Amino acid sequence: MNPIRLSREEIKKLVYGIESLNQDQRALIRETLEALSRSSDARISPEELRKALSRLRAEYKISEIDAKAVTRAVFPS
Repeated sequence: MNPIRLSREEIKKLVYGIESLNQDQRALIRETLEALSRSSDARISPEELRKALSRLRAEYKISEIDAKAVTRAVFPS
């Protein structure tokens, strides 16, 4: 998968389309995606996203199901 560039509006739309997330999780994922998009060359790479979601899972802020849903939303196959 190639890195993807998302605008703030695209991130917001994407996050609110993930039904399994609650409001706090949506805000957390939105902040995470925005931070990732500000790093590197303004693109989100699959590896960076995987690492960020793994950290959130390790902190028990999202579930594995949520992490997979976010990954599928950002990088649809």
